[in-house]
Formats: sequence, structure tokens, C-alpha cells
Amino acid sequence: MLQTRIIIGGFLLFGLGLIGLWSAASRPPSADTEPLVFIENETVFSDYVELPRLGILTGTNFLGHRIRVIEGTISNISEQTLRSVELNLEFNSFDGEIVLESLEQGLRSSLPAGEDRRYSFSFENLPPEWNYRVPEVRITRIGY
Repeated sequence: MLQTRIIIGGFLLFGLGLIGLWSAASRPPSADTEPLVFIENETVFSDYVELPRLGILTGTNFLGHRIRVIEGTISNISEQTLRSVELNLEFNSFDGEIVLESLEQGLRSSLPAGEDRRYSFSFENLPPEWNYRVPEVRITRIGY
């Protein structure tokens, strides 16, 4: 009786394994599974992406700390579906010195050609030397 249960359990596991392999092998390839092609040349970024709207919001959290939210839009002006846009945010002092630099991922999912996507980044406890202006946002790398 116990041997029968072990044999049946083994066949069930084997069958489920075959079904899993079949479903993984029959899945069509998607753009998200292909390796990313990165562009790091700043001179060609303008052929792929625009950052038309940029702003800053101020609020407080439940502890009373000041929160600054940097918001903007990424516009895909290329013919490619973009999967990664890395942004560098530079917070400056009144003297023009960089007091905080932050590298952020602008896209959480793929951005098809010709479409726009909003992004936002929250910052708490910015340096006191900061000039209270919208940070400079630069594209550092694009992936498609």
C-alpha cells in the first residue's frame, strides 16, 4: 500500500515537471527577456528621450518631517521601446556647489515609442545648504 502511494506520487511529480517544462518552452520570447542594450553617450540621448516637465512638491510625513517630491515626465521620442532610463539628480547650494547627488531609475516598466510616463522621487532631510530649487536632472544611461 505504501509502495503504491510512493509510485503514484513519483508519477504525479514527474508529470507536473513535464507540464512546467512544456509551458516554459512554449512561451513566446518577449522584449523584456532579451538583454538590455545600453546607450551611455550623452550626445545621442536627445534622439531617444525628452524630459519636458519637471517640478517639485513639498509636504510633510506623519512625523512632521519635510518631504520633497521631484516629479517629471519621460517622453520616448525614439522608435524603440525603452526599458531603462537612469537619471542623475543634482541638488545645488546657493554657490552652485553640488550638495546632494542621487542616481535614480526613471522607468518602472517598459515605455513604448511615442509615449510619456511620469516619475517621482521622494527626498527627506535634504542638506541645509540646498538652494530650495528644482534639482538638475540629467540622463546618464538609456536601455532598450
